[in-house]
Amino acid sequence: MNKSSEQQLLDDIKKYFPNFKCTLQDLRNPTEEFVTNFYSCWLQEFEVDIVNVSQIQFSQMSIVGSYQDAYSGAIPRINLLRSIRAFDVVQDFGMLDIISPTPKRTQANLRAIIEFYNWSDFCVCSLIDKKKDLNDRQKNLKSMMKEREDLKEKLNTTIKTIAQIQDVKKQLEDEILSLQKRASELNPEKQMLKSKTDETTEKLKEKESTLLKINKEELQISNKMKEMANLVVDSPTTVISDLESLRTKHAEIKELSERKRDMVETRMQNQSKVNKDYEDQQLRAEQLNELVKLIDQQRELLKVVQTTDKDMAAAQELLRDLKATLLALGNKRANRQEKLQSSYLRWMTQKPQLMESVEAAIRELNKKNNEKKKINDSLKEDSAVQEKIDSLLHKIKTHIEDFQGDCDALTKQGDDYLKILEENANAHMESVRKEVKERYIL
Repeated sequence: MNKSSEQQLLDDIKKYFPNFKCTLQDLRNPTEEFVTNFYSCWLQEFEVDIVNVSQIQFSQMSIVGSYQDAYSGAIPRINLLRSIRAFDVVQDFGMLDIISPTPKRTQANLRAIIEFYNWSDFCVCSLIDKKKDLNDRQKNLKSMMKEREDLKEKLNTTIKTIAQIQDVKKQLEDEILSLQKRASELNPEKQMLKSKTDETTEKLKEKESTLLKINKEELQISNKMKEMANLVVDSPTTVISDLESLRTKHAEIKELSERKRDMVETRMQNQSKVNKDYEDQQLRAEQLNELVKLIDQQRELLKVVQTTDKDMAAAQELLRDLKATLLALGNKRANRQEKLQSSYLRWMTQKPQLMESVEAAIRELNKKNNEKKKINDSLKEDSAVQEKIDSLLHKIKTHIEDFQGDCDALTKQGDDYLKILEENANAHMESVRKEVKERYIL
């Protein structure tokens, strides 16, 4: 990389990481401290806890055991390497890029990291919309769960109300039977009273006609008495006798008239009482009809509630199955991750030995290169050493790629399955909620 490219890289580092101190000398002669500080600064931009990275993880305790002091220098480097490789910015990024950085490769890695940083900023906008959509879906899920609880509470209240209605219904049914029995007993009496009322009405009309005639006769007698009082009679004894006779007859007629009037009033009172009883019976019959209609409506409501109970039970059963499946998948995924972690730690335990072998081979190669000018026959041996180094490096790269591929595949499989379960649960709960709402509205 020429000077202009180095200067451009330095300007980019100062632009995107203003708090990180860097010079051209650091780019031309990178050290482990320099690259470690830069990678740590870059990881912090993505909210990686560097303090946690520099410490022994809980999952590593079973491998490290009582040899924490021996691994105190290797563990932070291993965790830093894992954190960087998790972003998959540099495909062949390895431990040598941290502990033994070279200018050319370090500058290439830094430029790749800066390009990834730019690409991340570009993707943030689209991720914000997706994050908002995810938050909305989570709120919708919480709202649906709350609505489900409200529906359950309303359903329980409705069931209690129905139980109370059933008790009242039984009491009303007993009362209806009693009233129907009483009505059937009163029907003959009602017919008889109606017949008597008709007869009484006719008799009252006749009595009224007779009373009118008597009143007319009384008036005529009174008028005649007045006329006779004004006359001069020859025989006072006869007149007095006739007058006494008329007075007696008048008193009898008056007494008879009063008795008939009392009889008429009594019959009128009886007629009013009969009419009132008849109206009460009519009103009670209307109330009974309304009560029967109310009981029918309660029966229909009970059928709807029973149907809703069945639907809710089916939905709850499906939800329990989904939760059980999700829990089983989570346990399975945790077991796989634990196995992968154990494999990774075993690999990291063996890796220092391989690295030591590589370093020993490199030292041996350097020694052979120094002796190359004097000993031409050592060329074949140097080739064998180089092949051994290449073979070891290839094995290291293959192990790391296989481990990363397994991790990515398991993570993607778990995320896809969780997403499918969430969508199915949301769709089913939405359909149940709509169906319950429609039934309650109806």
